[in-house]
Amino acid sequence: MANCKFETGKKRLSHLPFHDFHVCVEQMIDQWTVGAEAGEQDQQPNVDTGVDRLFLHDLRDVRNVVEQDIDVLRSLASIYLASRFPDHSSSSLEAHFKQLNKTILKMAESLVHKTELKDFFSDLEEKCIDPCRQWEYSPDQMCNFISAMLESCKHLEQLTKRRRTHLAYEKYLKTVHTCVYQFASARKR
Repeated sequence: MANCKFETGKKRLSHLPFHDFHVCVEQMIDQWTVGAEAGEQDQQPNVDTGVDRLFLHDLRDVRNVVEQDIDVLRSLASIYLASRFPDHSSSSLEAHFKQLNKTILKMAESLVHKTELKDFFSDLEEKCIDPCRQWEYSPDQMCNFISAMLESCKHLEQLTKRRRTHLAYEKYLKTVHTCVYQFASARKR
């Protein structure tokens, strides 16, 4: 992952300790690298842990596939939030669903470009976490939203038909979930 040269020195990221970046990069290695599914990194410590280019190309297709079922995704996410978190302000998340979903999908789609991958942490903070803070969402509420997206995408017909794209999106959302929680919680520490 050192080859990615993630931008961590920007002012908007200055409140984050090294540990938060470490947790996120570990998740990226577990989810996004070549051999991540087979657990090859554990068996061969000298394996190149660069981001799997095929994974990034699969992410590029996610937006088109998910947007075909966007209304279904929105209703499934709302049901998930209401059933799992009854005291959660799901109506507030529903109101911002379109913007958050669009942001997360655009970030996924653009990661195929090295400059976008390099700016992943900065973009996540600026485009996803900062708007949620403005809407006064807690780190748990932000993560609940991403969990709802993760669970809901398992039921999207167009996405489940394309297995590789579906798996890439799940891996991406798992990493985003971890990073959002780490970064959003850092301000409370």
